[in-house]
Amino acid sequence: MTNSKLAIISLAFAIIVYAIFLFGGGSPQLLPSLQKIGGAGIFLILSMSFFNYGLRFSRWHLYSLRLGHEVPQLLGFEYYVAGFSLTATPGKIGEAIRGLYLKQHQVPYTHSLSMLFAERLSDLLAMVLLSCLALWQLPQYRSFIAIVICAILALLLLLQRPLALNWLQRQLTRTGLVKVNKLTNKLFLLVASARQLLARTVLLSGLALGLCSWAAEGFGFYLVLQFLHVDISPALAIGVYAISILIGALSFLPGGLGSTEAVMVLMLVFLGVPQGEALVATLICRAATLWFAVLIGILAMLDLQHR
Repeated sequence: MTNSKLAIISLAFAIIVYAIFLFGGGSPQLLPSLQKIGGAGIFLILSMSFFNYGLRFSRWHLYSLRLGHEVPQLLGFEYYVAGFSLTATPGKIGEAIRGLYLKQHQVPYTHSLSMLFAERLSDLLAMVLLSCLALWQLPQYRSFIAIVICAILALLLLLQRPLALNWLQRQLTRTGLVKVNKLTNKLFLLVASARQLLARTVLLSGLALGLCSWAAEGFGFYLVLQFLHVDISPALAIGVYAISILIGALSFLPGGLGSTEAVMVLMLVFLGVPQGEALVATLICRAATLWFAVLIGILAMLDLQHR
């Protein structure tokens, strides 16, 4: 199946999911809400998403340079954006298509997969940290936040200690379960192959860029809520967005479809937002983030195929 067909299938699946959401209570409010936001507002929200893509490309380019590959930046950006055409795949694994483009520049698949692994790791850590912004609003969870931050710091230190990683791998593969051992060995093989990208300076730079990029997209969600006159702080909006995206990714559904939207709506309702407004805000946010990325990804992929 071609990449363009996969992208079209994911779009069709999204239309079905969003139709369910709309008929669930958001349909009458969608058009008036878009009118409230206006053209300038939509441009501002989309600019937050595009800023996210730019920062994430900067991190990807940094990884490429670290591995000794200097791909022209404009062409590299088009490669990176083309990967978004398959964002709506389980775990966003379809974005590995960038490796096919990089192969034309003598970049081995092991390096492109290492870049993808390092990118996913820094994204995961960034989203967990941003999720803490929402949990911080609930005093009963603040001790849990401290545990999470300590765990992340321990992981960052562990990744700098190859001997400790080897010892941990040996301990984890003593279970005697073949499938568990295979999965563990594959995970540690990825870590070993991406070692250059997990060096302290590169790892922290990637994490910082991940935090800034996803915070920008979360701020776009805050802008949506503000245009709809929903009273919520920027930190809380970013935290809600991060938790929704994180749970959607962990669900391993294509693009987190359904799970991300459900969590976002439920959290907004929990915060006192009427269900109809929560539905509309969620749909607009996802259109301006996930589906905006898929759209420009398809355009970039078609342009690369044409050339």
